[in-house]
Amino acid sequence: MLRALFWTCFAVATVIYIIMVGWSLPAITEAAGGLVPFDMRPFGYTLADAKTFLAAIDPETTKFYRDVQLTLDLFYPALITISLFLGIYLMLPLHFGAWRWGIAALPLPIAPLDYLENNLIGVMLTSGPEKISADLVSVASRWTVLKSGFTTASMLLLFALLLWWLVRRIQRRTGGKSTH
Repeated sequence: MLRALFWTCFAVATVIYIIMVGWSLPAITEAAGGLVPFDMRPFGYTLADAKTFLAAIDPETTKFYRDVQLTLDLFYPALITISLFLGIYLMLPLHFGAWRWGIAALPLPIAPLDYLENNLIGVMLTSGPEKISADLVSVASRWTVLKSGFTTASMLLLFALLLWWLVRRIQRRTGGKSTH
């Protein structure tokens, strides 16, 4: 049951991610003269960065960002959070017992942080470059950095668990012999 839920969430999250990085985010970047959208700035952004980006996009792009990109990003955070949580949980050894749940909890802040970020991006898009405040941008940027940090840490943990699983699988097949 958990494996099926993992694969379903992972598949849908992957499709949405491919749509965002292959279509909506590049369209926004192109319309902004090459400036990177807020969602894709893992180290955050300053008030000057936000004003420059908002001044670079026209009303049509602003509407596209708000109506298309942020709508796609309505589903992605929950799906990737569930995928990472279940992936980590399922890859951890059974002998970890209840610790599996605790360790697997690492990605749980991703969705709330992403939703907070998206909400403030929407406010910035509606406000425009003239009306955004330093406080608004600072908080939005903080959510972006935290979301990115938890996502990176969770993906690295899942990747490390996958590598560990592959090494163990190879060792079992070779009878624990070195392949040097």
